[in-house]
Amino acid sequence: MTQSINYTERIEALEVELHKALLASDVKTLDRLLADDFTYTLHSGAIMTKSDELRAHRTGMVKFSRLETAQQEIRMYDDTAIVSIRLRISGKNAGFSTDNNIHLTRVWKMRSNRRWQVIAGHACNAHESDF
Repeated sequence: MTQSINYTERIEALEVELHKALLASDVKTLDRLLADDFTYTLHSGAIMTKSDELRAHRTGMVKFSRLETAQQEIRMYDDTAIVSIRLRISGKNAGFSTDNNIHLTRVWKMRSNRRWQVIAGHACNAHESDF
């Protein structure tokens, strides 16, 4: 149980680090936190890879101004963590303003070098009443 608690605390800290990197478009940190085979399914159904995500931040196509966690739950399964988040997001996407409430599921995996990385994510729109 202690190991699970330590891993949960580590994932909580990594989630904070990831949100800071997303807000700052910190491509170096995103490159470290996202696995090379990372895939993210957007609420629209579009799929982004790691290179898509990094390019979007590097070019300014995506720029977040707010990532506010309303609720977060972390479930540990050995060397894998499933993070379920209710999130309020604001910013710009391809030049358009965005202000959404979403449900986000993120999957973290401990790699053989004992480093945690995000391997997958999925978002869907949420209703205001969910918050």
